[in-house]
Amino acid sequence: MGEAFVRFFDPDSRLRMLQLSVVLIYQRTGVLVAETATFGEDRAVLLPALTLLLLPLVYLVRQTSHQTRSILTEDYILTAKAKGLSHRLIHARHVFRNLLPFIRAELHYITSMLLGSLFVVEYLFNLEGMTRLLYLLGYQYPLLVNTLFSLAAIYLLTYGALQMTVFPLERRLARD
Repeated sequence: MGEAFVRFFDPDSRLRMLQLSVVLIYQRTGVLVAETATFGEDRAVLLPALTLLLLPLVYLVRQTSHQTRSILTEDYILTAKAKGLSHRLIHARHVFRNLLPFIRAELHYITSMLLGSLFVVEYLFNLEGMTRLLYLLGYQYPLLVNTLFSLAAIYLLTYGALQMTVFPLERRLARD
């Protein structure tokens, strides 16, 4: 089981699985769901985005599941169950509210995974992006510094967007 788990998270196997599914759908229905790779003017967008988001999504689901199980064993959850509150109400009022600070704390890891996977995704899908500048023209100090500052700016923008997504949820749940 461990070997299959490692193969599933290998970026090359994920790419082949996504490309194979697109080809199979095209062969059976005649509908091209997504471009499988970037060549020339055609730009592949859907498959690189799915590949980029898969690892942080699996990490977030795993960590959230673990934290949810931990929250469900707390005394106030057991008290709510004893009072006869429905599972939906318990999850909405107690569990989800206590998960949001944990999710907010994990945003740095998620953003780091997204930015770290950017190198791999651009290479696998033959995309010319921000990370390609590091390798394209050889070692040039000003280009390297500007690229790293640009990557830091992308990190901050992505982290800010994730924060702005979680913030309204926290504000909504704070007012009952």
